[in-house]
Amino acid sequence: MALASDFAQTLKQQADIVRVVGDYVSLKKAGGENYAGLCPFHKEKTASFTVSATKQFYYCFGCHASGDVFKFVQTIENISFPEAIRAVAQKMGVPLPRQTFNTEAEARDAKIRAALVDIHERASSFFQECLWRSDGARAREYLAGRGLDEATIRKFRIGFAPDSGFLLRDRLKSEFSEEVLRESGLMSWKEQNTSLVVGRRSSAQNPSSVVRRASSAQDPTSGARPTSSAGSTSPENAEGWGNPVNGTGESAPNNSSLDSPGQSASGSPGVARDDRVGGDGSRSADDVRRTADDDFANDGRRTTYDRGSPTTNDQRRTTSLSSMYSKFRNRVMFPIANESGRVIAFTGRTLSADEKAGPKYLNSPETAIYSKSRVLFNLDQAKEGIRALNYAILVEGQMDCISVFAAGFHNVIASSGTAFTGAQAALLGRFSKQVVVNFDPDAAGAKATERTLGLLVEEEFDIRVLTLEQGFDPDLFVRRKGKDAYAAALKTSQRYFDYLIERARAQFPVRSGEGKLKAVNYLLPHIQRVPSRIIRDELAQEIAQKLSIDSAVLRQELKHAADTRKTSIVKAAPEAQVTDSEKILIRALASGNQFHLEDSVSDRSGADEAFDPARQAGYVLSSEWLHVGLGTESLMEALLTAPEGTEPMDLPVSDSERGLLAAILMKHDEELTAEKVEGAARALRRMQIKRRLEQIQSQLESMKALDAAQIKALMEEKMRLKRMLMTGAAGENDTSAAD
Repeated sequence: MALASDFAQTLKQQADIVRVVGDYVSLKKAGGENYAGLCPFHKEKTASFTVSATKQFYYCFGCHASGDVFKFVQTIENISFPEAIRAVAQKMGVPLPRQTFNTEAEARDAKIRAALVDIHERASSFFQECLWRSDGARAREYLAGRGLDEATIRKFRIGFAPDSGFLLRDRLKSEFSEEVLRESGLMSWKEQNTSLVVGRRSSAQNPSSVVRRASSAQDPTSGARPTSSAGSTSPENAEGWGNPVNGTGESAPNNSSLDSPGQSASGSPGVARDDRVGGDGSRSADDVRRTADDDFANDGRRTTYDRGSPTTNDQRRTTSLSSMYSKFRNRVMFPIANESGRVIAFTGRTLSADEKAGPKYLNSPETAIYSKSRVLFNLDQAKEGIRALNYAILVEGQMDCISVFAAGFHNVIASSGTAFTGAQAALLGRFSKQVVVNFDPDAAGAKATERTLGLLVEEEFDIRVLTLEQGFDPDLFVRRKGKDAYAAALKTSQRYFDYLIERARAQFPVRSGEGKLKAVNYLLPHIQRVPSRIIRDELAQEIAQKLSIDSAVLRQELKHAADTRKTSIVKAAPEAQVTDSEKILIRALASGNQFHLEDSVSDRSGADEAFDPARQAGYVLSSEWLHVGLGTESLMEALLTAPEGTEPMDLPVSDSERGLLAAILMKHDEELTAEKVEGAARALRRMQIKRRLEQIQSQLESMKALDAAQIKALMEEKMRLKRMLMTGAAGENDTSAAD
């Protein structure tokens, strides 16, 4: 996708990088117009990630990550540059221009991703509508029984998926293509037994037989029936072959067959498919050729023929769509949203006690817009509360999260649909590094808590654990005991290692040496995950005291654990020794478009309409080469020779030079006046003269073979340079010192 560069530049000028980065990183004022926080691109305990509000760029002094607002969003969201422009525009409320695409594949991918978000939003609206209809009464009873009022139900956009497998499909098929329906994860479909399509050539002479074969093989979800007359398709079948119609005017499938997709209506075995399917691999050569000519629909079913002629594209599409049915049926639907609040997946809780209804909780499969290990339920609504309170409450289930949130704790999130992952820990860390873990108190919940603690420790969270009374999950606790009791329980939450020590004592009685050994072995892996050696030592002393173990023995085990622990520590490169004059000229060069000697004149010539620090610094350095020999020579040269419009942080320089540039641009905000730039140039001239004097003195001392004329020339130059230093003449544009 190609967006006009002028739009990107205009958007960049309008975008507030502090606000955009602040959506991902907890930033604090760090002097001047700079903000600092923990780097989201590497693990660290001390904030080395800095954002400049005035310069509109970020830089990490730890891992050297740098860039502008687009680069940040592109990197942290793992998206393309055009997608980053779109994301920033949406955050800032700036309308996008008409988009074009570089390749068909790029256009297709972008279209599919956008369509997947749209189809999930449409499905969510559909489920919400169904909840408040008459057939949603059972779902409303269930939600009321869980203590949810209408306001909470609407806030979380909870809905109901009706028992029919066709209603959602029929709602969506007019807006979205078959490909989008398949990719969405909202639909299931069936592949017919290959024996049902054998003998096609003979059937071509009797097309009605083909229709009868297809009809007899149809699952109730496909709704197939014979055409109205042999070899023809009736007009009413333009949008799909008819089914018995229920009271709502919608197709009414045989729901028992939907719950048992392995059996077709005729008793012939079929295969339920949730992904793309191809041919059956047992066809003749003619069949293969016809498949290449799209004689097969995408689901592998043979298309019908009108007296030997293939059906139209619309008819083939209708036949494929007729095999689709909703994956979620007779379920209470909980939408899962991304950070922006757009629905990208669902969890459906069954209302049926029938074993054929499938699992109690059914989750959306992973799609191009949804990866369950990278999403936290309710983060879109909780992120502001997490930032404001500077800690998060982490629960397991969606109902736990909804109940706790409805009770007024607006910093609660859940790891639904999956065990807590490292990616989720990193995601949470963007908003706060403090968390209270409140999983179920049963054995499974305790195991999940231990796994989660390990991941949070490795991400260097400040962790506390809330263990509720036995038999109470967060949802039930809030409903039975109220929000005040939950608030009081939060205040009694334990430090995570106190919780682990209690777990060790409960599982392994420490009255015996064997019990103590097992307790230590249980705790050692948890200690090993702690990055700080100092904290590990403190934990060792605490464990020794609480388990009544000789601390020397335990420390020996801990030392071994620490020695074998793999850590990756990123060290910042030492900042180069740079004079104030060099910093001023570097800032000047980076302040605007690069100077080109052949096109411009010096500010001192009187020809400039207004003072331009970049032009003045560029003229002085280009004409006098004052930067040659300095530690910053290569950086200044990169600034001097960069193409017009190049961002300073995008220069092809080393990491250490980029870090130096970031430090200079962020830490020095005073105005660049003509006097400052000229003063810096004057100082460099003096430095250049002193270096030349040192060279002359070295030549006079080491080169004994010099003739009288050479010695005289060197002495005259030496005297002239000294007079310049004494009289201040080095402040003038005199290049003879470099001759």
